[in-house]
Amino acid sequence: MITAHELTDRAPVWAAMSEFFLDTELELGDLERIAEVVARSKYTVEQLESILFRELVPALWTNVSTPAGEWGGFDQDWLQRRILRRSRRFLRWPCWLLPRSVVREPWQRVREIVRASRS
Repeated sequence: MITAHELTDRAPVWAAMSEFFLDTELELGDLERIAEVVARSKYTVEQLESILFRELVPALWTNVSTPAGEWGGFDQDWLQRRILRRSRRFLRWPCWLLPRSVVREPWQRVREIVRASRS
């Protein structure tokens, strides 16, 4: 269970990484902005990856699998409720079912930027 303090820490990370699941193409500037937010968090790169694949993927994968998914951004209250509800039911969603360009490729680039900014 995620505590109120953890929720405060995770909210900006969830908001930033939720952009991977919008029905838009992320450009380098978008990835750098996402990386800046997650790099400021207290989480290690490994923890960030776990948050992405254990919390965000189970909650948001359907948005990238529908023809007319959300593209403008997720309401943050809705996002938090959805993640909290979904992450309890799934330990690890098989992200390999998603197209590589949806989550894994953008995350690899963001991960590289975060590591470089923290070194």
